[in-house]
Amino acid sequence: MVKEFKVGTIFELGRVLLRCTKGSDCTKCYFFDKEISCTVFTLEMVGSCDSAERNDHEQVFFERVGEVCDNSEEDS
Repeated sequence: MVKEFKVGTIFELGRVLLRCTKGSDCTKCYFFDKEISCTVFTLEMVGSCDSAERNDHEQVFFERVGEVCDNSEEDS
């Protein structure tokens, strides 16, 4: 089973930072309008956004809030 993120949690997905945000505006979701159905991404990667399928019964979307910084600079 995929981990379900609590509302307000910021997490990394690859090099992208996402926030689990309470709401139902799918157009603001990072997974909206991808090549395949967004439910494939959410169910397999970050958990459901549907209130009927979430343990907290909240409707959420996954908002992009930034990118992961690469702090591994080489000393010259």
